[in-house]
Amino acid sequence: MLASCKMVPLALFLSCAACSTQLLAADNDAPFTEEVKGVFDDGWSTKTSSLALAAGHRDKAKDLIMKDARPDLAWALVQMHVPRFPDALITVDAIVKDHPDDLIAREAQIWLHAERNEYDAMLPSMMALAVHLPKDNTGQTPTGVELDAARMLGEIFGYFAGPGAGKLVNAKLDQREKLVKNGLHPAVLGAFEQGRDRVFKKFAAISEAAGAKPATTPADNAATAPTASANGVSLTAGGNPKAAALKTKFLKDEEDLKKKVAADQAEFDKLAAEANGLQQRSAQAQSSAKSKEAEAAKNPKMAASLRAEAQRDQNDARKIQQDYDKLKSQATKLKGEITALQQKMTHLTNQYKADVAKLGPGTSTTAVAVKPAPTPSTTAKTPDAADAASSANLDEPTALDGYLTFSILTQRQHILDSLPK
Repeated sequence: MLASCKMVPLALFLSCAACSTQLLAADNDAPFTEEVKGVFDDGWSTKTSSLALAAGHRDKAKDLIMKDARPDLAWALVQMHVPRFPDALITVDAIVKDHPDDLIAREAQIWLHAERNEYDAMLPSMMALAVHLPKDNTGQTPTGVELDAARMLGEIFGYFAGPGAGKLVNAKLDQREKLVKNGLHPAVLGAFEQGRDRVFKKFAAISEAAGAKPATTPADNAATAPTASANGVSLTAGGNPKAAALKTKFLKDEEDLKKKVAADQAEFDKLAAEANGLQQRSAQAQSSAKSKEAEAAKNPKMAASLRAEAQRDQNDARKIQQDYDKLKSQATKLKGEITALQQKMTHLTNQYKADVAKLGPGTSTTAVAVKPAPTPSTTAKTPDAADAASSANLDEPTALDGYLTFSILTQRQHILDSLPK
């Protein structure tokens, strides 16, 4: 009986502690929501210190409700919007590690791997995402996040079955697709097929616009032995001197374009690295100025000196930001040149096919996956943001040759809708 009496106060204490924790969490709901919104508001802002401010909101939100993925997830979307894809991948990798069932983080991780052409790294992420999609026996209506995730998976499988065929060797994609689709909730399966069909329709429209010939049958392919391969095109000469001359010219022109793309890409990567360094320096200067202002408020004797130093830090931050904006402008222009070269590559391929086809039987090209010009996924964030096309690129970046989309604005809204009211 005595032992039992001693247990009553302990139970009451634990019960009160639990209630206290719940009250604390509830008290933090409104501030937490405001801080997560602040991540987005400042992350999409054009102010010099926007990223530093957004990061501050993320940290405050994490302090208010620990182990909640949404502050870091909002920050990852901001990093993709800027864009700073390598940093965003680090952020989402950490989220997925702690929150393996977070579908938005999984989607972002897959897209970022696709943007870097890290196809093998996509596979485990794709299958892990599929595990968390609703099955047909749950009795619950799928959420918008779940439908978006299913559509993304459909786009990926559609890409590797169509325009990206052959890019993933021995991946057993047919088996994986059956495994993913098995037992899915009907609405989720419909979203998957919608994404898959969208890729094939887009591929067909691009092929038709480019004048691509339909894929040949195996018998047709056997009639013409390939003598070279370039840019995904099997080239055949069939002993025709004119065809051989066309092939030689095509290979040379293609090689020249590849060299220009590689040179421009190397310069772009260099500019992006420099811009990233400047952005970090700007954030550090802003942080230093803020610290000195706070110290000046506590130390009246040193206030004048500290505020002067803080002002110098602010001036440095503004100068660094100006340099950063110039670099981003140069990088954006360079990215446009790269896209133009890639479009020229597609035109070159299609022209070669058309020229060889005119020479008659025995000199045709085999089936070719005509690639659309990829949408530049790294567009500078400009103060006026007046260019609608640039805004679209920022908020709905594309990968896998433009077939895989990830709408940052849609995912941002999903997060905002999930916040405590």
